[in-house]
Amino acid sequence: MANKETFCNYPFESLFLETSGNVKPCCSLKVPLGNIKNNSLKEIMEGDLATDIRASITEGKWHSACLDCKLAESKGMVSQRIGPNLEKYDSMKDVIHKDYFKLKETDIRWSNTCNLSCTYCDSHFSSQWANAKNNTEWKQRKDAPEQLIEYLEEHRETYVEANLLGGEPLLLKPNLKLAETFPNIKYNVLSNLSAPLQTNKIAQKLLSLPNVQWQVSFETIGKRFEYVRNGAQWETFESNIKYIYEQAGKKILVFPTYCVYPALHLDEFCDYIYDSPYFSDTMWTGLVHPHQLDVTLQSPVIKRKALDELDKVLSKRNIPEIHAFREGLLPTLNKPRHADITMAYHNQIEKWLKKDDTLKDVFPDLYEDLVG
Repeated sequence: MANKETFCNYPFESLFLETSGNVKPCCSLKVPLGNIKNNSLKEIMEGDLATDIRASITEGKWHSACLDCKLAESKGMVSQRIGPNLEKYDSMKDVIHKDYFKLKETDIRWSNTCNLSCTYCDSHFSSQWANAKNNTEWKQRKDAPEQLIEYLEEHRETYVEANLLGGEPLLLKPNLKLAETFPNIKYNVLSNLSAPLQTNKIAQKLLSLPNVQWQVSFETIGKRFEYVRNGAQWETFESNIKYIYEQAGKKILVFPTYCVYPALHLDEFCDYIYDSPYFSDTMWTGLVHPHQLDVTLQSPVIKRKALDELDKVLSKRNIPEIHAFREGLLPTLNKPRHADITMAYHNQIEKWLKKDDTLKDVFPDLYEDLVG
């Protein structure tokens, strides 16, 4: 029987399309259900793996493909399945079964087109990363947008929400067609807000729609922001935040990723977002991959500095996710640094991205710990 400890609504209601054509119920699934280059969406969503995952959830078990969420939760992090989705448990627990699927929500990555190469991202979500690595595998069929829109049309009666991510969603041209075809559904737009909005057709269309939640992913500010969000300019980012607030009259939801980058300057970042008039709320997530940036795998010195920052934040604000990060960090404090967490990882990132500023410039404590 389904239970709250393993329940997830995504396999019963959601469609996630990777830039490679791989189809999943969510971005955290370890293996794809199938690929639209090989099978139709109907075949994929009714296939063996999809039904097997739904059967496991119905029986109250963790499926092996869902273990990234289990791992994140074991570290005190908010996994993909936790949050508002668990609010659906009571209404769904008695109706779900292995063949139950009613499409309500999509997360479609039409391509990996992006103007940034964030340091913990990779080719599958960033064309800038793909160029840096000369990687061409993350490209879909040219007819994929048409195929997807047709599938969504077939589910128009139940389809109520679209998550626009990427790549960079404001640079993905099919998002304009999606917004024109389904103007009355809810849109959650998770943008890096580093492209000019005033001349962007997708941004202007979304700003005209009635039910759009603007979201932004970042966890550092100033020069550190520009290091992590490679290719971005802090001044442009802040200007875009103000522009959305002024044009739409809406505050922006923040998605920070807790990892070693913000961990050493967390108090500064929290002061910035929680004292700002432009942000509505935060949805903290924790980084599991790449594990070289996992705070719990760093040296005891870095982990104690991270603990100090967590305590500074908690002395000012009662943030449940920050409490959870603290609880996940405590059991690891005295464990030695993971063997393959070395400066070589950061050196390789900087070489690929041809960075002007280095880890030594913007995260000196972490640099000294790794080279010392």
